[in-house]
Amino acid sequence: MPFKKILVGIDFSNITESVINSALFFGKIFNSEVCLLHVIEPPIIAIYEDPFLSIDNKEVVIELEELLVEKFKKELEKFKIRFDEAGVKTTVAVEVGNIVDTILDYAETNSFDLITVGSHSEGLLERLILGSITERVLNKTKISTLVVKGEPIKKIDRILCGYDFLPNSIKALETALEIAEITKAEVEVLHAEYDAWISHLTSVYEEVYKKKENLLKSLEKEINERHNINIKTKIERGAPEKVILKEIKGFNPDITVLGKRKIKDLERVLIGTVAMKVVKNSPKSVLIVKRREN
Repeated sequence: MPFKKILVGIDFSNITESVINSALFFGKIFNSEVCLLHVIEPPIIAIYEDPFLSIDNKEVVIELEELLVEKFKKELEKFKIRFDEAGVKTTVAVEVGNIVDTILDYAETNSFDLITVGSHSEGLLERLILGSITERVLNKTKISTLVVKGEPIKKIDRILCGYDFLPNSIKALETALEIAEITKAEVEVLHAEYDAWISHLTSVYEEVYKKKENLLKSLEKEINERHNINIKTKIERGAPEKVILKEIKGFNPDITVLGKRKIKDLERVLIGTVAMKVVKNSPKSVLIVKRREN
């Protein structure tokens, strides 16, 4: 099974219902253990650590924190009922701290292999200065992450998998195939051939393109022989994120599966990654697969 333990970040925003229902679907089909996590962020901690705050007032802040923890645990317990009724083993947790760091620490400490979060609109200023919570989780985590966008995932009949022949995309394809074997989904493996850097060497580009086309056909044949999966491969010319987003619109997958490579911080700030660009602009949910480091 690709995902034995799923950590679900709950922020009680307008995307929460979609996140809950998607996590419930994954928990059922993979027989996973699920944890519903809400993080209470400062200023509670900032106030508590203020050296000018009196002892009496600090006790009030501590009491407020305890009340909030209990309040949100009760709210999470309401969601837990749905998982219990579906036979999915589920726990709830409320932590206090920085949202991103707490999610990552909790996931690593408790050996989760999938983080599920929602993606919703935020103010332009916050995006420019801090980036979204989801984006920061994706950039920092070593764990595969499901980003739920729009409608919840209630079925998987079609899977789109981005493929560039590199180790991360190979792992993404393996995960897509595991999901397809369970859900009986159709899989499309898509490679985007970006020719900008060798556009002045037409003959070289065409040779590379033809070789990759043949490799994809061989891959399709191999998978058809080894797995009982309806799969097709496709190669398109263009910038990867544009090719993938266009195919999401045309193929209309229930989920898109991508690998994510490490890039330098400066490069991330200037251009981002293909995976991040797809996550930001896709109308459908995206699963970012990361290889665990030993």
